Amino acid sequence: MPSCSSNSSNLSGNVNINNITNSGARLLMTIPLSGFSGGRISGPIEDTDGVTAGDAIRYDAVVSSVSEGKYIKAQADSPANSEVVGIVEEVTPVNPVDPQSGIATIVISGQINYPESKLVTATHIDEDAGVTGSAGGNDIYFLSAATAGVLQNLAPVSPTQVIKPIYQVAPDSPWSGQVVNYIGYQSGGQIVAEQKDITPPGTFTMLPRYGGQRNSPEVGWELYGSKFNLSATNGDKTYLGLYDIVGNICKVTTKCYINEAPTSSNVGTFVNVRKDNKKVLVDGKIVGFNIADKTINVEWKSSNFDNIDKYLTEGRILNLSSGSLYTLSSFERMNFELPKVDSTTQLNSITFNIDNKPTNFSVEYYIYAPEDLVKGIKGGFASNAVTIPQDLTMSKVKVTDTIEIENSTISITNLASAIETIQNSIDSIGNQVHGTSQTDTDNVHVKNK
Repeated sequence: MPSCSSNSSNLSGNVNINNITNSGARLLMTIPLSGFSGGRISGPIEDTDGVTAGDAIRYDAVVSSVSEGKYIKAQADSPANSEVVGIVEEVTPVNPVDPQSGIATIVISGQINYPESKLVTATHIDEDAGVTGSAGGNDIYFLSAATAGVLQNLAPVSPTQVIKPIYQVAPDSPWSGQVVNYIGYQSGGQIVAEQKDITPPGTFTMLPRYGGQRNSPEVGWELYGSKFNLSATNGDKTYLGLYDIVGNICKVTTKCYINEAPTSSNVGTFVNVRKDNKKVLVDGKIVGFNIADKTINVEWKSSNFDNIDKYLTEGRILNLSSGSLYTLSSFERMNFELPKVDSTTQLNSITFNIDNKPTNFSVEYYIYAPEDLVKGIKGGFASNAVTIPQDLTMSKVKVTDTIEIENSTISITNLASAIETIQNSIDSIGNQVHGTSQTDTDNVHVKNK
């Protein structure tokens, strides 16, 4: 039995018990404002200096930088700028009249009372998802690549920007959420492919009409006066992205869902929409209807471009020139039509000196109109294809669908099986010619044409 005498070698210590009710699980640090770049509380004008509650911060250890040895706002525009230390919970002034005095409380990990007004809805990344949030809703917030120190509800998407979740909404009074500060990773990885020869949507060009024949340029170029689909349920290609660029010069057709049943006599009738007894949408023309669905298709002039979303809202009254009134429940865009190039255009023909004889050719105008990357989602201008550099080394390639060979009708859905079939055929030919296979299976190369 161990001795219990006063000279016992047993260690005894103090047991400290604290009341931790409502204190949460938190790891904190405090930094005087003099430790920040700018050394002050941020004023009403946002800038990179100063600090305020809600800012995500990092420490700048770069020698000879402007903020060397200071804390500054973190930003997800590069790996170096996205190394978050923590989030400022509050700044307590020491001298109310001196913005350079004060102490900032930084939550490194755990529960925080975050100012909800500073959380950014990232509609600049995606107009729709920016409102509804990421996959889990508006619960996980990421470091912003656009503005230093800011938290936003969608991850940055541009190549080399850093995807770094740092805050999770998890109310537990008096705390609003948790500082999580997960490891960040670059969007697209560290290898970025850039297509420098891409043509901006809306670019136009002109082509002489040689020999009276229409000369269509490459895929994506369409003749002015063409009509483009806007409805994801009507055809395979949509052009919402292009419409955002050139819509103010285009007629657009909308399908309007109404509470009343339309009639065939409505076709050709003009439609106006009023607000405060003023016309805010004018001279729309009914070009189609569906009694069963209670819909009318209205073709609007280009002058209505900025007001269609604004005033085609639920409950709005459509005033028909026939005197009828329809109550709108909702609408969707169907298509839009570019104007034809007017005959008064100064350059509508070109003269070539052919065999010492001047010859005129009419000129036609084309617009670059790539389809949306995702059907029915505006803003997607690129095609569903990636061009890979000529020399690329990797340890493993996985093809989930089909390999198509350029300028060929051949497509391969199972590359391994196709190569095996080719190899078996080569072995068979070798046996027939030489009596034994003389093939080299270790040197199989696929090259560009």
